[in-house]
Amino acid sequence: MSPSITRTIRRWLPAVAWMALIFWFSSQPDLPRPPSDLLNLILRKGAHFGVYAVLALTYVHALGGWQHRRLAFVLAVLYAISDEFHQSFTPNRFPSAMDVLIDSAGALAGLWLGPYGQRFVAERGRSAARDRGRAGAERRV
Repeated sequence: MSPSITRTIRRWLPAVAWMALIFWFSSQPDLPRPPSDLLNLILRKGAHFGVYAVLALTYVHALGGWQHRRLAFVLAVLYAISDEFHQSFTPNRFPSAMDVLIDSAGALAGLWLGPYGQRFVAERGRSAARDRGRAGAERRV
């Protein structure tokens, strides 16, 4: 396989795996639920939000960077729509426009917060590298 094909597969693998996970959960007719209806609602809608934030970020990675964040958002929304359609064929599950809105909000939040998280991770990495450099210098003295 050519290096560019291998690179493309590696970039898209997290997105495809995450989409498969979403598809699997959507295929389950009965998911476990906590005893409280309110807690169930919060957990499920929060999961929708978070899962699609991650999906949008995997799309950014697959597409090659932040300059493609609009396309990543569109792909996440289209997947949310297709996921709700898929649920219409799953026993005890029903499609919901509200879930698509929550999924879309999650994708948007992920894309909005993603660069801040990336900078935070980079700063922590630089800080850790400086600390390792100082520790190495102290040992040499």
